[in-house]
Amino acid sequence: MSDPNIRTGRQTPAWLIEEYIKLRNKVNEIKAKHAEQLEPYATVMQTIESQLLDHLQHNDLGSIKGDSGTAYKQTITSVTVDNWDQVLRYIQENNTWDLLERRVSKQVATTIIEESQKPIPGVKISQALVLRVRSS
Repeated sequence: MSDPNIRTGRQTPAWLIEEYIKLRNKVNEIKAKHAEQLEPYATVMQTIESQLLDHLQHNDLGSIKGDSGTAYKQTITSVTVDNWDQVLRYIQENNTWDLLERRVSKQVATTIIEESQKPIPGVKISQALVLRVRSS
């Protein structure tokens, strides 16, 4: 946006906040309109995906090629923990430490460092100051 007040630096924090919120609201309005405009296309695409998947499944195919591209099946996997105590017990009993990922809790690490005023050996923390604006 090419507002002269922004370019010349003649603005108050209150004005900047107001302008920021107006712009953010406009961006959200445009996104909502785009979502509305895209919805019919997404619906048709989902229908096509369903028909293609049915075709692949009924014909025992992994993929099918057309002049303009290829449709193929792919398995997507999600793994979540719904009972941490059971998982940890399983890991300990079966020595399957490779199930764990190499990271620590951000919240717990920052709390320990703030309370002890000492770093945790082997843990690196980086922080960045960012600006957020909320409506009143």
